[in-house]
Amino acid sequence: MTDTPERRRGSHLPTILAARTTRAATAMAEAVRELLASKLLNEPGGIAFARANLVDVVQDTLRFSAALGAAALAQEYARHAPKGKVTAREKIAMLCFADGPTQSLMHDVPFEEAIEDLASRVPKTIREPIKRNYREIAKLYSRGRVIAFVKSSEAEVTLAAQRVITSAVELGIPETDVGAWLRRTSIASSPAAQELAKLGVQAEGWAEKYARMAFRTNASNAATVGQFTMAQDPDIAEVLPAFEFNALADSETRPNHAAADGLVMATSDPDWAEIAPPLEWNCRCHLAIVTRPELKRRGLLLPNGSVKKMQIPEGAYPHPEFRQGPRVDLPGLAPY
Repeated sequence: MTDTPERRRGSHLPTILAARTTRAATAMAEAVRELLASKLLNEPGGIAFARANLVDVVQDTLRFSAALGAAALAQEYARHAPKGKVTAREKIAMLCFADGPTQSLMHDVPFEEAIEDLASRVPKTIREPIKRNYREIAKLYSRGRVIAFVKSSEAEVTLAAQRVITSAVELGIPETDVGAWLRRTSIASSPAAQELAKLGVQAEGWAEKYARMAFRTNASNAATVGQFTMAQDPDIAEVLPAFEFNALADSETRPNHAAADGLVMATSDPDWAEIAPPLEWNCRCHLAIVTRPELKRRGLLLPNGSVKKMQIPEGAYPHPEFRQGPRVDLPGLAPY
């Protein structure tokens, strides 16, 4: 699929998420490493503390990523809204990245504070809808619900701890020494010091890799939810009626992702529940925004104003080990 300015609409979203990744993914890696160390040291109190910390990090990731997804649509609405819907001042504020709605989400501020700042910047025509949508995002990713997300991560950490214990036993190293190594606490001199360091590096490397994979996938998933949450607003749907699947299409793109590249469907099309990104762990795909004029130019706008139906291409599907069945977390999709 040939790249066009329209296909890049919303492509700033992965860039913004990537900028936030450096800080938040590091925090997640630290939380995973501490949970692993606590399990190796068999510290119930440490496990509980590390678990609570991981919940905080994951909740922050999901809330802010969903908010960024919604903000991406708000920015494009300001860019393309007809005269009378957005003032020149509002358009400038939304389109200047340094002053735009995404900027407040780039800093370490409480979610509620960032949302109030963001909502104050968007055009008045969508100010109340965006506040309502952010309340829905906060509710969707409440602490109680986020705990369910963390349970799967903790299960992976438990499996990793078991693998470390097995290796430690084979090397004659107490697993508690590996836990202490991860915390960088002093360890009594041991004849197996080199083996301990090697095992510790492996455990730490796993924690880092897993945390970044989980962060990227959860952030992508939540950003898509935010996009669909904002797309429900009638004013936005009138200006931005469709999404286009963008698989980046480089040497790292997996075949089932590449097959979906260029798929255009209405923002309310129920088939998005089957194919909206992410399609598996570490998925880099995202949804680009397609305006009404662009749909018309590409022959995808019907005479009645609706978006021409495209079928999901053969070979485009989420990895079966990642997701089975349609997504149920995308708001605003028309019923089958």
